[in-house]
Amino acid sequence: MTCGDDGVVADFGDGPVRVPPLDAPAVIDTTGAGDVLAGTTAARLALGDPLPEALQLGMAAAALSLAGAGGTGRLATLAQSRELAAA
Repeated sequence: MTCGDDGVVADFGDGPVRVPPLDAPAVIDTTGAGDVLAGTTAARLALGDPLPEALQLGMAAAALSLAGAGGTGRLATLAQSRELAAA
């Protein structure tokens, strides 16, 4: 569940995992940010990442997507997402 300024929270039955929000480097358009969050998180889970890491990368990819116009205006690479998630 996205929680605005409080980041995201998810629970797969082992208790809630909370990830704080990340500062977006630039905000041009918010269109599609939730889709980027969900898609990146789902992809990372499918690839075997633990939930906290998958959510963190999803949050980073979503924050980076805000720098583009429209739903596909800015799709970050995994390396870019990892860099923001680690910051």
